Amino acid sequence: MALVQASTTLPIMLFALVAGAIADSFNRRKVMLVAQTFMLVVSALLTLFTWQGWMTPWTLLAFTFLIDSGTALN
Repeated sequence: MALVQASTTLPIMLFALVAGAIADSFNRRKVMLVAQTFMLVVSALLTLFTWQGWMTPWTLLAFTFLIDSGTALN
């Protein structure tokens, strides 16, 4: 359970400064669209992995990290 919480908060700590610089440098609407499209693709892959029975604890942590990386950019 602690690893899931860590994979949720780690992207915000790692990418907050970079995401702020990206938001200031580029069109914010396009940055949000890219971030949300990325989160949509990762969520669809998470659904596919779960449906096919390929989900392991480590892939769940990876998907959680990726989704929250998109949240940090959003």
